[in-house]
Amino acid sequence: MKKFFFPLILLLLFASSCKPSAEKTIKDGVAREYYSDGMIKSETQVKDTLAHGLMKNYDRDGNLSSVYTFNMGKLNGPAVSYYTNGKIEMKMYYKDGRREGTTQLFYRTGELYRETPFKAGKIDGLRKSYYKNGTIMAEAPYKNSMPGVGLKEYTSKGELISDDTRIVVREENRLFGENKYILHITLDHPKKGVNYYLGDLVEGKYLSPFQWQIPEVDNVGNYIVKLERGSFRMETLIISATYKTPKSNYNVISRKYNLAVDNK
Repeated sequence: MKKFFFPLILLLLFASSCKPSAEKTIKDGVAREYYSDGMIKSETQVKDTLAHGLMKNYDRDGNLSSVYTFNMGKLNGPAVSYYTNGKIEMKMYYKDGRREGTTQLFYRTGELYRETPFKAGKIDGLRKSYYKNGTIMAEAPYKNSMPGVGLKEYTSKGELISDDTRIVVREENRLFGENKYILHITLDHPKKGVNYYLGDLVEGKYLSPFQWQIPEVDNVGNYIVKLERGSFRMETLIISATYKTPKSNYNVISRKYNLAVDNK
C-alpha cells in the first residue's frame, strides 16, 4: 500500500543519537556547529554529551529557522520552526521523541492554516484546515496517520462543498477458457491519482496499512477472481478508494460489493 503524504512541512533533524557531531562533541555546555563560511548553523545545550535543553538552528543568512527542546537526547517539549521573514511556520510538541498533541501550521503571513492532532507520533483525530480569513476550509478524520471516510471541505464563505463521488464495479466474465472473473473498479466522477483497496476498514471508517491495494491501470482497479471449473464463490467485498482533492486532502470512499460467481 502506498503511503499518504498529507500537506504538513517536514523538518530535517539530526543524527538519531541526538548527539552533536563528533568534532563538536562536549560533555556539558553548548555545542555549536558552523557553515563552511563560518556562519553559525546550530547551538545545542548539552548534558553528559546528550542534547539537553534547547537546540537552535539557523539558516545561512543567520536567521533563526527552528528551536527544539530535548531531555537527555530525546525530543521532549515544544518545538517551533520559522519562515525566513521571521513569522512562525509551525508549532509542535514532542513527548519521548514523538509528536504529541496539536501541531499548528501557519501561512507565511502569520494566519493559522492547519491544526493536526497527534498521539504517539501518529495523526489521530480530526485535522482542520482554515482559510486566511479564519473560516474553516476542511475537516479530515485520521487514525494512526491513516485517512478515513467523512472528509468535509468548505468554501471561503463556510458553505459545505458537495462531493457525491461513488465507486463503480463492472464485471467481466472470462471463466470460459481462462477461469477468471474480473472486477473493473472506477469512480463515477473521474479523479487523478486514485488508489483502490480491498478489505475491512478500521472501525468501519479508516484505511489500514494492512489492506490490500488493488492493481490499477489508468485509474481503473482490476480485481481478478480465479475460479477452477466446477467451483463456486460467494462473499461480500469491502472496496475502498482514495484520491487527493484540490484542497490537498485525501478523500476516502467505500462500498460493499456482493460477489457471486459460479464456474459451472
